[in-house]
Amino acid sequence: MPSKHTPEDHRLIDSLPMGVMTAFRSSIYQPAYITSNPEQFINNDWIDTAQLRKFLQCATHPQPDSSSPAPEPSPIRVKLENDALDAAFTRPLSPATAPGVRTRILKEGNHEVLEILSDSDMDSDQEDDLGQGSADPRESSPLPPSDSE
Repeated sequence: MPSKHTPEDHRLIDSLPMGVMTAFRSSIYQPAYITSNPEQFINNDWIDTAQLRKFLQCATHPQPDSSSPAPEPSPIRVKLENDALDAAFTRPLSPATAPGVRTRILKEGNHEVLEILSDSDMDSDQEDDLGQGSADPRESSPLPPSDSE
C-alpha cells in the first residue's frame, strides 16, 4: 500500500524527536487504545500531518525547521587541582621515559628507533640480557639491578 504522505511530510516526520511524536500520539489516542493496538503504530501511516502541524503550532515544542538558532550549550567546568597544575608545567631534567616504562634503542639503517616494550617483551628481554651482557646504557629499567648480574 503506497504511503499517503508527501516527501515534505516524510521530511517533517523524520525530523521530529521521538518524544514529540509520542506526545502527539498521546494527544490523539487513549493509552488503552495504544496498548491494545500496537501494530497500528509500527509505521507512520497513522500520522495525520495536518493534525501534526497544528499540534506543533500549539505545543511548546519548536519545529526543527524553525529559523531560531539553537541555544548555546553551557560551558564545561573543570576543577584544576594545584598538584595537577604543578605536574603539568614542570619539565623533567632529561627526556627520560615515565617510571616503570622499559624501552630499547635499536639501530635500523641510519636511524635510531626507540622501542617501547610490553610486559611480555620485558620478560623475554630480561632473559636475553642475562645471556648477552648489558643492554643499551640509555635503556630505562623499572627494576633495580640484581646481585646475580
